[in-house]
Amino acid sequence: DYRMLSFPRSGRRLNTKQTAADRTDALGPPSDLSFTADQLIINPPSDPKSPVPGYVCGLMTDRAGNAQPAVVAIAVNGTVLSTARTIQGLDVVGHLATLLSPDHFNHSPNKLRIFQIEPPSQDKPLTLRECAISASTPGSSATPTQ
Repeated sequence: DYRMLSFPRSGRRLNTKQTAADRTDALGPPSDLSFTADQLIINPPSDPKSPVPGYVCGLMTDRAGNAQPAVVAIAVNGTVLSTARTIQGLDVVGHLATLLSPDHFNHSPNKLRIFQIEPPSQDKPLTLRECAISASTPGSSATPTQ
């Protein structure tokens, strides 16, 4: 069952899979995690030169800058296009890479938002907490709006 979840403050809407009945406000307070982008590609849908229309790659960190595991929802222009889990291994944690479908890309600037997903429990619904986004190096092509 898919439901439309509205952003109460911005009026934008998210498509997300919802298992609990009648959950309409999934946007929680900002996350303590942030996303540092190594590479963001959000190409216009009609760009024939691009074999990869959308790609997000980077690192999830806490406020102290330590890499953290996370499950995230990636939204472009108000629609969740991907959910992903960070890599967790013996020597690596917090890295994230996912492809994005260009179905909701615009020819004008596109707004990228990343949300930490907190799963539902008996006493609280599924919650999306927006993460801050930054580029890994000055002058990088990684910017929240492409």
